[in-house]
Amino acid sequence: MAKERVVPLWFNRVMKLVLRIPLLHRVVSGNIMLLTYTGRRTGKVYTIPVSYTQHGNTLTMFTNHNWSKNLIDKVPVTLRLRGRLLKATLDFNTTDVEQITPVLLEHLRNKPADARIHKVTYDDTGKPKAAEVRRAAGNVRMIRLKLV
Repeated sequence: MAKERVVPLWFNRVMKLVLRIPLLHRVVSGNIMLLTYTGRRTGKVYTIPVSYTQHGNTLTMFTNHNWSKNLIDKVPVTLRLRGRLLKATLDFNTTDVEQITPVLLEHLRNKPADARIHKVTYDDTGKPKAAEVRRAAGNVRMIRLKLV
């Protein structure tokens, strides 16, 4: 899994602050949430901002970083989602390109700002380029959480 940092650390720090401030969070909380989990080995609590897509009680996100290994079945995580603290559990965690590609394509159609993170560009009709989405799908892990 690639470890290249596309989103600078300073940006993550700013997002963590913005998402905790009641009036400011509205600007970005439709696209970014705070995910709080406990490290498997360290027992340390981490909070990170992540981009997500929501369908009902299911939240889907993509990452190329190792934090996702800390999400274990039935172990709840805490989310700050649209200003509310909620609990969720792991539903799905995969690196399967065939499963990731169509979901990432839909995510990028709805969240075009994430295209830069995944190094995907858009064609003349405004759709993400399929070959680039497939390449990006090979570099990420797809995670689905269920709200509880």
